[in-house]
Amino acid sequence: MNKLIKLGLVSLLALPIVGCAKQEKLVSENTNTTTETKNTNKNQETTSEKSKYGNKSEDYYIFHQDEYDTFHLRGMGKGYGATKARMDSGDYDISIKIPTNYWVNATSIRENDVKEAIRWNDTLEKIDSNNKVREDDRMSLEDIENNEHVWKIQAGMRKEKSNTDLEDTLMASLTYSTENYEKSDAKNNFLLDSKKTTVSELEYKGYKLKVVPVKTVDGVPTGVHMFLYLDEHTCLWVKYEPEDKIADNIKDLKQEELVKLATKVLDELVTIKKK
Repeated sequence: MNKLIKLGLVSLLALPIVGCAKQEKLVSENTNTTTETKNTNKNQETTSEKSKYGNKSEDYYIFHQDEYDTFHLRGMGKGYGATKARMDSGDYDISIKIPTNYWVNATSIRENDVKEAIRWNDTLEKIDSNNKVREDDRMSLEDIENNEHVWKIQAGMRKEKSNTDLEDTLMASLTYSTENYEKSDAKNNFLLDSKKTTVSELEYKGYKLKVVPVKTVDGVPTGVHMFLYLDEHTCLWVKYEPEDKIADNIKDLKQEELVKLATKVLDELVTIKKK
């Protein structure tokens, strides 16, 4: 008898729940309720979080910042067979978009040496007013653009509770070779060793593009390398590694999805024009 009574109570308790479920289904199909709106807003809040370092979302951070600066690569580093760097960008006008709130280390070619500069602005001053970057190492975007022949850019959002570490990082470098760049890369670049990693080859806006995963020393994928061969002697190398939580999802991406991420990075952040 007790068992029957308990079963009866469970059935009675379950009935309102089923009824509510049916009502909620009807409401969600026919009207936009206040509850539904609240849930939507809540989801938006969880997928986009604003911190003093920048916008943090469940997607790749670099595509969702408020403002961006444009840097031009006006120099070239040494590739295969080259004996010195160059203070020009060959036949190409190449620009890279970087969020205004990201730290940027720009490496430029000078007549007799190399200059390392940190792009500095009011946004970074607010983010880290107690920074220890030397005045000599700081340069405004305007100074970098007008006075430097940048061949390499490394950028990223400052990590929480860190004075030095960056996350969601982007690197771009332009180099030239006296040899056939693609053939030399295939022989000598361990990142493109098809025996140890997956290499995708495709045409991107008239250029040869090779896409390979960025991997840890343990072989875990954490980002994407893009090797763009602009001509026989010129290569633009772009590397993107998202922040740790999102990078953790990279290892589960199929190669075709990694290629899509690579083309998105190039489409949204890199511009290449022939002079």
